[in-house]
Amino acid sequence: MNSGLISFEDLKESELVCEILAKVEAEGVGEEDDEMFRYRFSSHLINHLVYSLLEHSKPRLQNSNNTTPIGMSKELETKLKKLKKLMFVKMYQHKNIVRKMYAGKQAIKGLYKGLMEDEKMLPQFYYKQLSTRKKHRVIADYIASMSDRYALNFYNEMYGKL
Repeated sequence: MNSGLISFEDLKESELVCEILAKVEAEGVGEEDDEMFRYRFSSHLINHLVYSLLEHSKPRLQNSNNTTPIGMSKELETKLKKLKKLMFVKMYQHKNIVRKMYAGKQAIKGLYKGLMEDEKMLPQFYYKQLSTRKKHRVIADYIASMSDRYALNFYNEMYGKL
């Protein structure tokens, strides 16, 4: 929300979010008090999910025939699925996120290609493994160990600013 990718207005398409917003508004906390509003919204959402989980699971735990004794009610699972779908569409498919994801994929491909061409760029720990492991596996493991920030910085060192 701070990033501007999604707003509470967008989230109001979710039945679950509307239920939680009603609880926050019942406390007299409005969206104009942004920090408190977010705090109370998060608190109520977590509280709702945890208590719903406990309430739904308690009788199922007593029935030894139940293969999955812990879980949410079907109604709540449906609401969560709808919220996840909304989040996916509104946020994860937002053009800014898609661009960053594409840049990240290109960086990973570039790191792999560069390290395959010149393994001397590997840290000593990984370089030593080349004598006992397949080169592509060592390089993949090294890239997998990188944080996003480190990977992008390393890519920029190799090829220039991304």
